[in-house]
Amino acid sequence: MPTVIAQQGEWLVMEALETIPHRHRDESALGEGLRKLHEMTGDERGWFRDNACGENTLA
Repeated sequence: MPTVIAQQGEWLVMEALETIPHRHRDESALGEGLRKLHEMTGDERGWFRDNACGENTLA
């Protein structure tokens, strides 16, 4: 997990992540992570305001 270096207003500065060579299993891990993320359900979801991704659905 990257370390937060600074935050002010809407700005967030975090340490750089190391890059690694591309591997097929990385694609599988990404897909599995997205599957787990999208299987979450609940009454509250979304950002606190409408944005490019969609309408605010928080109660």
